[in-house]
Amino acid sequence: MSEKSVSSNNRTRRTVVVLDKKALWKGGIVPYEFDYVISGKQRRIIRKAMREWEKSTCVQFVPIDRQVYQKYLLFTKSELCKCCFADHGPKILYQTINLVDQCYHRNTLLHELGHALGFLHEHNHPERDQHISVNFSIVENECGKTFFEATGKFEQVSTDSKSDPERCEWRIRASGGEKITLKINSLNIRPSYLCLLDYLEVRNGLLSDSPVIARYCGILNDAKIIASNFLVITYIKMSIFGPSFFTAEYETSCEETVYLYNDTIYNLESPNYPNFYMPNKKCQWYFTAPENHQISIKFNVFALEKSDNCIKDFIKITESNKSKILGVYCGLIDSLYAYFTDNKLEVEFSSDGTIEGSGFSAAVITIKK
Repeated sequence: MSEKSVSSNNRTRRTVVVLDKKALWKGGIVPYEFDYVISGKQRRIIRKAMREWEKSTCVQFVPIDRQVYQKYLLFTKSELCKCCFADHGPKILYQTINLVDQCYHRNTLLHELGHALGFLHEHNHPERDQHISVNFSIVENECGKTFFEATGKFEQVSTDSKSDPERCEWRIRASGGEKITLKINSLNIRPSYLCLLDYLEVRNGLLSDSPVIARYCGILNDAKIIASNFLVITYIKMSIFGPSFFTAEYETSCEETVYLYNDTIYNLESPNYPNFYMPNKKCQWYFTAPENHQISIKFNVFALEKSDNCIKDFIKITESNKSKILGVYCGLIDSLYAYFTDNKLEVEFSSDGTIEGSGFSAAVITIKK
């Protein structure tokens, strides 16, 4: 958060949006985990509420990876507190959001997620009973966006008349199991040594220290990048000399070869999850585990169009080496947990053009034989 100039009781002063910056989620990234008592249907409703926060803010909710994150948000349900309640701001290890069955309404979930991010009720604000006015002349123009759609376009044009540095950030998020293909159609940014002043940077991941795939300046007419399901594009203009611009577009795809390792969880989701999947969609994932390991798939959410013999929308699991069909699934399944003895699997998702369901969300892990 940055300091802003406000006037209070006819006095102009500097203040901060947050009193304790240690209570902020680092980089606006909020890792989360669902307790086993949270059902698949409830998880999807929570994810949709997260999506609304992500569309309107720079906050990003991501599944917990204990090798990367130390603090996280835990969704649970306690019989001791039959209420909707969220801790404020990140604790030493984790903070909880307690949600009983009556809490699963859009406004309630948005409200509790706000508390988890650090927002207080009006009567609890430290500046209550004070009157403030915001100096909008110093509020920066909005640029950048978070994309969740399967395809999209964006651009930025800067003139030489701006004296202040510019920083814009676009975030592209696809479902677990999807890849993002980014295409830079045109770019003209004032060149500098190692593109240190003005540049367009592409990172594979949401963290500030995520791997940098590319950094561009100068003149570029065509560039193509294939990344994971999280992509951050940052535009920086420090110099005041000359105009600069770029245009870009992206699309998502769902065909990938995945190498599984011990103690890692691969999150597999239907395209566009937690929203309904698209019609006439075909996806294939090829999983390989280490030797002497088997693969386990647990579907926490499974809701596809139901049909006789699953000929419309379906998930099909096949042994990659032997081409043996291990299972074909469709319809509404409350709990689907399967072990497969082979260390190589192919998972196929297919939808027709009639009815779309809410999709699936699964965890894929390896187990030593």
